Amino acid sequence: MNTPETIFAAAIAALGAPILLIPFAKDKRKAWLAAQAAIIAAGAAVAALATQWPGAPLFGGEGEVDILSMAILLIGLLDTLLAVHGTLDSMKGFPDPPGFYAVTLLAALGILGLSVSNTMILFMTSWILFSVASFALVALPKDKYSVTSAVKYAIMGSASSTLLFLSFGIMLFLSGSLHFVQARFASYKLLSTVLLFLLAAVGFKMGVFPFHAWLPDTYGEADPIPIALISSMAKIAGILALYRAAKIIAGPLGWDWLLIVAAFSIATMFYGNITALLQGELQRLLAYSSIAQAGYLLVGIAGLSLVPGINKDWVYYGIAFQLIAYAFAKTGTFLTARTVRAAGEAPAKLEALAGLYQEHPVLAASFATLILSLMGMPPLAGFWGKLYLFLSVVAAAPWLTAIALINAGIAAAYYARAIKAVYFAQGKGSFTAPPSLKRAVIACAAATLAAGAIPFLLAP
Repeated sequence: MNTPETIFAAAIAALGAPILLIPFAKDKRKAWLAAQAAIIAAGAAVAALATQWPGAPLFGGEGEVDILSMAILLIGLLDTLLAVHGTLDSMKGFPDPPGFYAVTLLAALGILGLSVSNTMILFMTSWILFSVASFALVALPKDKYSVTSAVKYAIMGSASSTLLFLSFGIMLFLSGSLHFVQARFASYKLLSTVLLFLLAAVGFKMGVFPFHAWLPDTYGEADPIPIALISSMAKIAGILALYRAAKIIAGPLGWDWLLIVAAFSIATMFYGNITALLQGELQRLLAYSSIAQAGYLLVGIAGLSLVPGINKDWVYYGIAFQLIAYAFAKTGTFLTARTVRAAGEAPAKLEALAGLYQEHPVLAASFATLILSLMGMPPLAGFWGKLYLFLSVVAAAPWLTAIALINAGIAAAYYARAIKAVYFAQGKGSFTAPPSLKRAVIACAAATLAAGAIPFLLAP
């Protein structure tokens, strides 16, 4: 093997080897430390690949070191690291904490494969690996809310994988190749159908309207600890899938790609934002917010068509910054939701956050920072994500930018309700905020603030 392949193999080993050992750990803390060490080692290997060998082929062209994919993967690994860190003292009701950490690494291994996939076989293997691991993560708390949510997630996820197989089957029929780079389509007539099946498949995972039905029940009902992981990892897996597909079929489809993806983006933004306004439970509000955020990310996916007027660099910056904002905010806010909901209990109302700033002022400030980032408040990461995404398509599709801006305004109303519940609601909630959870939420807020400073540092 050459050097890039050796380093990528080291990343696989860093995540894969502990999966075989952690389930047998009798000490929860040792399993927790091992999982974090594995993620750090894999992240270091990925960073080395991205900086030293951009564009390098892997294993005879089966994979490729793509800069945007590597950046998305690093965002996912860092977010997973913080989410895992925050779980140590919050898993007293979990029957098998070491198993939870092992399955988390299994999901991360699936995303690692997705990030380099150049063939349908590697892509589908990685997709199924991540999907099965994510179903298991949701179910592992084993309370009635989590088990029911996991069943709904698994049923819809099976449909998602079936549609993905179907879309790849059509691509294989049209191109005669399992290799993405070598795909040459004899006819473009069915490519729009491929895109529709692909959006349906990936839309299930990301919560894109109208394939979102499982998401409010799963994110809104299940224990927030696994959701703090899954909410970010599912979006990252979906964006990686659409990005890899865009490299093959977005160019030939051109305006059809932009218009089809934009239609799903608009429907998803409006549905997620308007429905979130009606929610009284904290987790359900965050769930519908996740749907709306999928709509914003689809603005960037629409921009991958690269039709005249699209700013390619801004598309890539927008996707990266929006994923940073989304990943850290959802991890931090769902971990915060754990402070007002004990293991096995029903989801908490939004008002349960009342008094958080009095009892845990730094945690409250971190939660507010993450909510403001989702809102798009400058100079946080969410502001730059929306700015780059909306400006990237404004010359080619000004109507899409205008609709996205309207939705950002709608979203501000329910994000303000979350901040109001923390700082201005009457009453005093009951909070369980262990040290590891507080550190993770604070670190998520710090990462969001730090990412917001990057554009200033890069400015000429």
